[in-house]
Amino acid sequence: MKMLKWWLVGALFVCLVGCEKYVVSLMPLCPDESSVAVPGLEGKWACEGQVWTIRVKEDTSYEMRVADAMDTARFDGRCRRLGDHLYVELRPISESEASPVPSLYDAHWVQACSFMQVQLQGDVLRLKRLNAETLKGTLEEKPGLIKHVFQGDNVVLVDETEPLARFVQAQADVNELWQEQGEFVRCQPLYRIEDLIQGRDLMGQWQDPNDKEHGHIEVTSEGNHIAIQFSNDSDENLIFSGHLFKLQGLRFKGVFLGPEEIRAREMATLMPDWFALVTLKEDRLDLNVLDYMTIKELLAHPEQVQEDLSKPDVEMIRVRP
Repeated sequence: MKMLKWWLVGALFVCLVGCEKYVVSLMPLCPDESSVAVPGLEGKWACEGQVWTIRVKEDTSYEMRVADAMDTARFDGRCRRLGDHLYVELRPISESEASPVPSLYDAHWVQACSFMQVQLQGDVLRLKRLNAETLKGTLEEKPGLIKHVFQGDNVVLVDETEPLARFVQAQADVNELWQEQGEFVRCQPLYRIEDLIQGRDLMGQWQDPNDKEHGHIEVTSEGNHIAIQFSNDSDENLIFSGHLFKLQGLRFKGVFLGPEEIRAREMATLMPDWFALVTLKEDRLDLNVLDYMTIKELLAHPEQVQEDLSKPDVEMIRVRP
């Protein structure tokens, strides 16, 4: 959706997939029998551009929900220790139930997984993944290191689990083969139920005055939260849930992404996927899009950070009947 991408992705975030290249494997690095539980891994973790929500499913299985400004993706997570290093593996979870009789189209999709090195120190989580470009060059020089195929610039590992594990362990300390996925900090609620406000003056329809062709926002009230629907002339729409809250005299919107049942669950944590500083001047609505670390800094040093937010990321005008 042109409007939404321009506002949110352009304003703040880099999408998870974007133009990034990832190394994937057809076979798991962390099979169920080798997976381990990791104390302290569960929680919500924020890095610039991404938020990871990690929940224990059962025993050594985790649900990992990765959010950027646009959407969320859910993964089944497993962890495994190889030598001195800990790894997490991500296996995608479909948001829709698979058909009992796969279509010809469905049959062409084969599930792959990816994995990352994990360093967990208290409230800091560091993730590193294989560098696809460097690994491609290495395998072109030494094709016998592990079974693989190239799909353009992408590397797909096709070896069995144990040869894959031996390869990863042997390359664990080859620094040029690994790149930072991010350094994440553990999220804590920044507001309380008592800080929620109704925000009736925000209800209704809003339009970007410079891009009237590509849609509008409709804000409605749903109990102690709001619903935000983005739509455009091609009938595309995307629904978010949000909390309005007030801290230190400033009004914020906390936004939760994903399917309805996931949004409802996450709203109970009071830890949104992203935030916006809300300024309303008569029929004009200004929004500054914020990630967790920026809003935390804003609350700690409001005068200093507000100077950097003098120009809004999004400017809207109210649509009058």
